Amino acid sequence: MNKSAYYLYNNVAITAGSIVAMLKSTQSIELARVALFLPLLLDDNIVKKINEKNEYSFDNIVSLNILNISNFNERYRDILPLLMNAISILLDMEIIVIKGEFIINRKFSNFSIVDDCGSMRLHAITLAAEKLMKATQNLDLSKMYFKLNVEL
Repeated sequence: MNKSAYYLYNNVAITAGSIVAMLKSTQSIELARVALFLPLLLDDNIVKKINEKNEYSFDNIVSLNILNISNFNERYRDILPLLMNAISILLDMEIIVIKGEFIINRKFSNFSIVDDCGSMRLHAITLAAEKLMKATQNLDLSKMYFKLNVEL
């Protein structure tokens, strides 16, 4: 997929919805964790594989998607402008606040935005986000960055 098609498919609205989906299972999340998970959640093949399994770990997600994440560092960098725009929109809508390195859910009731929008893709992302957040809640973020070969 060329870059312009990539940005049309993975637009700011889907990115904002993905951030809200990650906040569905927690009150706050590190900005670096959101940045790391977005390229995974915006990839339909990875989301499908995450949603097909009931039991998994972060290592399983990486090993099952080795071809899909072979260019992960490039996708990570490409997603950063979308991330910043989505955060800006969510801040303007007063859904989130940023304190230090954390994105904090300001209004827990706003999850109906994601649940009621009718987007099948966003619904699948929400399910995958919940599983990904649960599977990685006790993992060291720097080790996950290392495992996905992200260059900072």
